Amino acid sequence: MIEPKMVLVQEGTFNMGGESVYLDSKPIHPVTLSSFYINRFTVTQIEWVSVMGSNPSRVEGDDLPVTDVSWFDVQEFIQKLNALTGLQYRLPTEAEWEFAARGGVLSKGFEYAGSNNVDDVAWHCNSGNIGPYPVGKKKPNELGLYDMSGNVEEWCQDWKGTYPSSAQTNPKGPVTGFFRVVRGGSWCYIPQFCRVALRNYNSPGYRYGILGFRLAHDYDTFNQSTKLNSIMEQTIETNHDFQKCQGYIKAAIFKYFHDEILELTNICEEYVKVIAFSTDGLISGSTKGWEDSDIVNMSDTLGYFKDDAYKLGHM
Repeated sequence: MIEPKMVLVQEGTFNMGGESVYLDSKPIHPVTLSSFYINRFTVTQIEWVSVMGSNPSRVEGDDLPVTDVSWFDVQEFIQKLNALTGLQYRLPTEAEWEFAARGGVLSKGFEYAGSNNVDDVAWHCNSGNIGPYPVGKKKPNELGLYDMSGNVEEWCQDWKGTYPSSAQTNPKGPVTGFFRVVRGGSWCYIPQFCRVALRNYNSPGYRYGILGFRLAHDYDTFNQSTKLNSIMEQTIETNHDFQKCQGYIKAAIFKYFHDEILELTNICEEYVKVIAFSTDGLISGSTKGWEDSDIVNMSDTLGYFKDDAYKLGHM
């Protein structure tokens, strides 16, 4: 599995929308966003295949953006990726996407994502190709993000809706709708349709060769999750003879916050030491003597998780 390359977008306020593009990009209105992470590139075909096992793209190439994926397909990919990584990837909201494309707090006010010259930063219909280009070959924007003004359009999380006129904080779009938001230009669009303020939308079941996506992740949980994954790789230990185990000893922490449960899978019967991470630092507990399918309250051992139950299971 190839994990996404993520870039921090620091919290800030920007004016969302535009006057010189489609009418549904109006009114321009102030939006304040919390910090978040976003993909440096659109998800590539090799990344998709490493999670899903097959390639839906009609034009194939490892470093080409994955295309011909519906919004529903993307949600399935994210679910599987999160299970593999223990992280909580998602699609960016429309507001997050535009803020990132504009360069976040480093924005210089460019019309396209990183330049006022579309050819510096975007593949479009005048670029020559009949199909997508490898990611990351044009100049990045102010945040180091590539291809946000061209190559392929990108799914967002939001339902399509009209812009409000009032200031918004961390908007997530309408509660329901018929179409999902799509942002960014594509290799077959005219340059004017590659502007950062341009909005588009499609049915969530729609698949086409100009449509891909990039991932986002909440700021706080991404930092804790990546630190936990690193800790787990280095510190999961056992005192059990590996040769006597049926399979490998493995502890997989998929969900580990105070309102969720920790699931341990494929663990040998006698003993495994679990290292977990909390806001109080490192804490550890021993599962020696537990039985299959026991539900164990570890409040005495893991004080920070005093109200949580932990389940031990075998694959």
